[in-house]
Amino acid sequence: MEKMVALRSLYRSVRSVAVNRQLLCHPPRQHYTSYSTGAAARRTLSNISPLMTEHHSSDDYGSWGVGSRRFLHGESLNTATIQYLYDRIEEEAPDRLEKYAFEMHDYLMEEGLEEEANRLFKPFLQKKRAKVPAVAVLTLMMHTFLSSGETDKAVKVLSHMSATGVSPSTFTYFILVASLAIAATSNSDPGPALSQGRACSDPCLIRYAKKYFLEMLDKGMKPNKVYVKVFEGIACWETKEELREFLALIKAKGFVSEFIVEEGHIEDAIKGMKLLHDLEKTPDKEMQRVFRDWRIRGNEKQRMSMVNRMVEDGNGEEAWLLFGKQAVETCMQNMVVAYTCAMEAYINAGKINGALDLYQRMLADGYAPCSYTYAVLIKALAADPSFFGVAKMFFLEMMEKGKRPNAATYSAVLEGFAMQEDKAAAEEGKEFVKVMMQKGFLPNAEVVREVLKGRPTPFVTRVMDIISSK
Repeated sequence: MEKMVALRSLYRSVRSVAVNRQLLCHPPRQHYTSYSTGAAARRTLSNISPLMTEHHSSDDYGSWGVGSRRFLHGESLNTATIQYLYDRIEEEAPDRLEKYAFEMHDYLMEEGLEEEANRLFKPFLQKKRAKVPAVAVLTLMMHTFLSSGETDKAVKVLSHMSATGVSPSTFTYFILVASLAIAATSNSDPGPALSQGRACSDPCLIRYAKKYFLEMLDKGMKPNKVYVKVFEGIACWETKEELREFLALIKAKGFVSEFIVEEGHIEDAIKGMKLLHDLEKTPDKEMQRVFRDWRIRGNEKQRMSMVNRMVEDGNGEEAWLLFGKQAVETCMQNMVVAYTCAMEAYINAGKINGALDLYQRMLADGYAPCSYTYAVLIKALAADPSFFGVAKMFFLEMMEKGKRPNAATYSAVLEGFAMQEDKAAAEEGKEFVKVMMQKGFLPNAEVVREVLKGRPTPFVTRVMDIISSK
């Protein structure tokens, strides 16, 4: 009865955590332009960008005396330039600006920030031909710079807000912090530095993301949606001590989140973030696409398949420890699960060496394989003659650790002996069966025959001869 309750709890936990933004170790990874609130905002960004990048003669600027050529070629973005761009957006793109303002308002409402939404947008929504609030115009300008990787100019727009008495909204900070944190862990060019006009390093971006995240907290905002991205950037670029300091600081400021990592799990969280970051940076283009898709959509399908197979094989208690217990206690994906799913992805793509590299990294990180890890590796290795010796080694190791192989796993090893089609291999297979029996495991001939159904009769006969030697 207790086991059934535990298994039901396991399934509830796995599904619950899967829905929960794909866990701390699987936050959706999107390019920073996709952090706009919807299709209308993305269209607005694409339409506004030309207004901010076209070349004009000095006559176009009137009394401002600011040349677009100078601005576009990396010279300082000053107050006059920002004001010029502000006026131009208002004059030449009013419809696009209104759409963005509505998107910004809707975001605040959806986040439960009705008071802020009304304070900023009520006059605009109630009056015909009312001007779009200044915070929306400047946020759109900042968002456009971020969409083109010009993070330094986006930050200067934020500074301009403060200098001119325009209070940045929660949405403004969300766009900026998310963009900085995502750019810090992406492979794209992060743009010019945020200071001194030099080429920017990724750690530079995450430091600024932390700064503005803390600024949000100081202003009483609740940056729950961007916390995971900031955490990921810190895990990838800073030390464990720096991460601890950051967590202590945000807790002291009253930040509460289901994704807050407790002291005992910080190291696992760092390793998990680095693993996902490194997986996506693989030079293998095919696997890049696989892991990028995981980043955006999560890997719930792979994880659910893994837990279902473990339960079907009678390893429900082990599955509970991997999926249910840790997910409930930490809201983190277990590292053995993360590694095993990644190994299986490589194997499904026919890239066994990639899976073995991950296996070695998992061991180096201090994580022991579970029964499903062994099963996935053994079945793939046993099917390739050049890796059959490794498959046998893993199989014996699995049994020595008290993990019982399922029918498909031990059948794969027996098939490996039969595929060699010589007497010496058959004899070795018979000796291997005896070793299995000495370790307390008795292969079931009828189950193996069922697994081999549909295979050529001579091949099935060779496998059954090996088993019958027991």
